[in-house]
Amino acid sequence: MTQVENTLRRQKQIWREVAEATVRASATELPNESPKRLVLLGVGSSYFAAQITAGILRNAGYRGNLPIIALQSTAVGREYQPAKGDWVLAFSHRGKTKVTLDALSRCHFAGAFCILACSRDVKHESEDLPWYSTLATGPLETVEPHTQAVTSAVCAATILFLGPSARQEWNALSDSPEPDLDDLKKRVGKGPQVVLGEWDAEWLAHEAALKLMEMALLPVRSYGTESFFHGPRQSLKSEAGIWYIQAEKDLRAPAVGPEGNLQLLLHLGGKGISPVISTLVQLQWASLAVALSVGNNPDEVPKKT
Repeated sequence: MTQVENTLRRQKQIWREVAEATVRASATELPNESPKRLVLLGVGSSYFAAQITAGILRNAGYRGNLPIIALQSTAVGREYQPAKGDWVLAFSHRGKTKVTLDALSRCHFAGAFCILACSRDVKHESEDLPWYSTLATGPLETVEPHTQAVTSAVCAATILFLGPSARQEWNALSDSPEPDLDDLKKRVGKGPQVVLGEWDAEWLAHEAALKLMEMALLPVRSYGTESFFHGPRQSLKSEAGIWYIQAEKDLRAPAVGPEGNLQLLLHLGGKGISPVISTLVQLQWASLAVALSVGNNPDEVPKKT
């Protein structure tokens, strides 16, 4: 069994551990004053975790009409100007991503309340950035394709903001069965060329494409469904594989299938945490299935120099 598969099989227990720790800490984590804006930051998978979390919070109606903004860390000071009264949650699994720490520092000096979501195994010296709070996620990943690092970050963040109702959803998710890896290998074969999804499903598509790049070393593209029909589909061969996360009311849904081999179709419907995370977990397993099908060990992704 690869380390990636072992991590996928452990992640539901990790959710329970993160949920319990977050509930214990959340009573004293947030300021008494309501925020003017909630801003979520990150790069790479951490950015996708920020977007996934933002979508869940919006759908839950967190604090009514509170603006919830998800951005890449590089957008701070450009697309987003931090201000006093903002709450800023930055995601960085190892707690060392310089561009994210720099962005969080900028938010702090503008008067925002700052939180860094990072692995519970990260140790900061007392003199290191003493001005932010920390939100503990799962253990440090032992290999580069981050799986539980993403889901446990979303787990911690949603429970921090939504409280006991979110914890109940995560506990229910922890009891759900795992996908059948052998069945997935038969379904997805050697993988797609394109992964599609609209709205909240788009960020799942981007995360799935990244996992396929990391695990199977495939040059997979990912798009919002509408964007796909404005240029990218013209370069797609008729036999090209497509994974499609179909969001409710996606008007392009009827046209996706004929554009290629629809290897994997997942429906993202309803509100709450469960539909989003269940779909993400299926995509993680499907990415592992592709890696094994093409003969790549996802634990040994070569580093480029």
